[in-house]
Amino acid sequence: MPKEFNGKFSDKRKNNIRNDDVEMMRKRNEELERELKESLIREEKMKVQLERVLERVRVAEEAEERLCLELGELEVEAVENAPFSLKYNAFYNT
Repeated sequence: MPKEFNGKFSDKRKNNIRNDDVEMMRKRNEELERELKESLIREEKMKVQLERVLERVRVAEEAEERLCLELGELEVEAVENAPFSLKYNAFYNT
């Protein structure tokens, strides 16, 4: 089992880093580099997903605008046709 890093980078008597500490730091550095690479890959995937979601939101907002416009036009048409509907109902329902 590898020795845990003791927090000291040098031996005070000889002023050099012990070989087992160097090896442990090298392995830790490799581990951190691997984690960083994985994190960057996850970040890129999340960016792609976010772009897809934003495009879907944009499409949904455009569809909502079209539907609101159509609804408004239908409401105007209904108001314009209301007098004719009243006359029709009065004529045929009396």
